[in-house]
Amino acid sequence: MTATKIIWIVATALNSLVILFCLVGTTAFFNRDTGSAGSYIYFMIIGIPVTILIAISIRCFIAGWMPRNNTGLIIAISIITIITVWLAPYYDIKIEGWLTESVCTLTDSLSSDILVQTTEDGKYEYFLEVVNPHQRNSRARLFVRSTATREETRIPLSMKKKNITISLDATSNGANAWSRLAPSEGSPSIYYLTTTEWLNEHIESFEINMETMTARRIE
Repeated sequence: MTATKIIWIVATALNSLVILFCLVGTTAFFNRDTGSAGSYIYFMIIGIPVTILIAISIRCFIAGWMPRNNTGLIIAISIITIITVWLAPYYDIKIEGWLTESVCTLTDSLSSDILVQTTEDGKYEYFLEVVNPHQRNSRARLFVRSTATREETRIPLSMKKKNITISLDATSNGANAWSRLAPSEGSPSIYYLTTTEWLNEHIESFEINMETMTARRIE
């Protein structure tokens, strides 16, 4: 195997990995649409042409074809690789939402602190967490803390709507909170959680069991 072919193979593999990582990173492993205008420009000007060249290179490898002008090929490959790698950071690549969780909570618009709510009976503090909002793999969970023992628990919620959109700022009195947690009139361990229009237009209700720390969606 000649040095030119080795350089060609390495450059093709490197370009393939960069384009793939850019595509996966900007879409959170295909769980959201590409974000910024820079992502579209990068993909249109760099991504598509480089992808075509990668496909042509793979076809040439399979066919066993090598160009006669090796020097020109090395220069062209080097320029394409440098441009692809150098512009990759501008492709709005993020690891949150697929490699790591992107957790959002409602914060006070004045202090930027998490808006912690308290149940009417004063037994629990709570707030809602939305994981990977604005994505197809988004989900919600209820953070609960006992005011007596200070024990903390996160209870997963089975939301009907998978792509959860959110409003991040809240008023200081919690008037636009994402959810309300209220004690039931029967069992002291049963509470009812209701989402608000500030989280989703579709209101959902859950029965929260504080003994087992589980949630059941109420249809």
